[in-house]
Amino acid sequence: MEDVIGFIENNGKNCLCTGYWKVYSNPERAKNLFRHYDEARESAIYEILNGKKFYEIAV
Repeated sequence: MEDVIGFIENNGKNCLCTGYWKVYSNPERAKNLFRHYDEARESAIYEILNGKKFYEIAV
């Protein structure tokens, strides 16, 4: 929520870092979350390339 407010208040400028969104508060927490998203994406890609269906991965 802080990043949404920061984005609005800064007109999309002056962010502390970017990843899946522009970060305006607590960049270390956001970078950690971005890393988890990246790991989940890589894992899903690996599973799909090894024959699993999307619904098998999502459960």
